Amino acid sequence: MKIMIYATPESKGHHYIYFYTIVHAIQEKMPEVDIVAVLPEICDEIKCRQLLIEGINWGTKSFIEYFKLMQSFLKIVKDEKPDCIHIQCGDNFYRFFGLGFRRLRKYNPVITFHHMRRSKLRDISLHCIFNNIAYGIVHTESLRRMLLEMGINNVMHIEYPQFQKIKCPSPTNAKKNLGLSEKVPVLLALGATRDDKGLDILLDALNLVKYNFQLLIAGQESSFTESYIDKHTQKYAEKVVKKLKFLDDYEFAECLSAADFVILPYKKCFDGASGPLGEGVIQGKTIIGPNHGSLGDIITRNHLGYVFEAENVQSLSKIINLALTETQRHDSAYVNYQRELSPELFISRYVALFEKVTAMRKE
Repeated sequence: MKIMIYATPESKGHHYIYFYTIVHAIQEKMPEVDIVAVLPEICDEIKCRQLLIEGINWGTKSFIEYFKLMQSFLKIVKDEKPDCIHIQCGDNFYRFFGLGFRRLRKYNPVITFHHMRRSKLRDISLHCIFNNIAYGIVHTESLRRMLLEMGINNVMHIEYPQFQKIKCPSPTNAKKNLGLSEKVPVLLALGATRDDKGLDILLDALNLVKYNFQLLIAGQESSFTESYIDKHTQKYAEKVVKKLKFLDDYEFAECLSAADFVILPYKKCFDGASGPLGEGVIQGKTIIGPNHGSLGDIITRNHLGYVFEAENVQSLSKIINLALTETQRHDSAYVNYQRELSPELFISRYVALFEKVTAMRKE
């Protein structure tokens, strides 16, 4: 039996750990299976057979480049004849309506989708893609229900787990190391400062917060630069600590440990799982996020904290004021969701799916 994995582990962070975890899960739980990975470049840390498609942008917006990529991939598939193909990030295929997937159907493709957006064209694209694959994986129950309502049934929900294994300092030491006061609540905006993550909404909302707080902004500069942040935090500059860089595992864990609240001011265009949400829940933090889509559903259904009206500065400031005045307690729903974030559950569900799909190939 052979499973082919199409992945981009050179994208450090969640792409790499996702790839690493699934390869090792197959090796441990399905030792009889041959694994071949199709990658843009060699990944020395992963011990499996690796085939390369080089010189092409895997996230291209060019139809001509996408056509070349798919032709190269289809040739590899035809030569290797896998029993199952796992494409670990299907998000790049939406704009091309899954062109080429029909020729992959007999190899039982399983595609993981990390984010989804709705529109007439996007819905058509989703139907085209799902009609030509064995299963699609989504990381939130909200997205699974959305697809079922669209008449797409070959979908499975596998919760995005908490991958971090590193031992982090205590909240007291983490705050001290980062130059934060232990006596004032810490609001954490974690991750790259991309536009869709809504840092601009948060910075404006904090101008209207009347209770004392500290803001820790940690992650790589992206859409919102340090100069933008400085300009929009002038009224409360003394309350802001910035760590604008790519965070290694220890730094990521340290920032989470220092936080009292993980703030997710994501915009309406974002609908998918959030790494900072999961990591924050594992460390017992209170989550503040938008009331729309998957994030709103996860926070509300699992009693993780507070929701506000997405992209509404007034609503976010009101919720932060409320959160800063209430005692934070986590109930059984919160604890149950912490269990759902176990990497062991993630692995067992993927392995069960691979076993099911490779059995389909034998039939």
